[in-house]
Amino acid sequence: MLLVGDEVAAHVESAIARVETTPGYTWSARLHALEDCVATLPERSRELLAGRYEEGESAEAISARIGLQPATVRKQLQRLREALAECIGLRLRESTA
Repeated sequence: MLLVGDEVAAHVESAIARVETTPGYTWSARLHALEDCVATLPERSRELLAGRYEEGESAEAISARIGLQPATVRKQLQRLREALAECIGLRLRESTA
């Protein structure tokens, strides 16, 4: 399983703050939800996230490594962040239901 680095967690935490504004969710609960959501992603998606946020690669470096255009990499990362924020919000709401 891909472990989530601090930078990934911080970035997704920022996205969550924009999407999920209900008070009472602890950082620990959000991080646990993030780890669960990342674990459900396809391997290639996890590789994109790891390259960008754990390795600090630019979209250009990732694109050269995997054979996509930099704009495509940026768009895929944006969609992944949005999907993770949505997944995290759902898991947090489910945990309090």
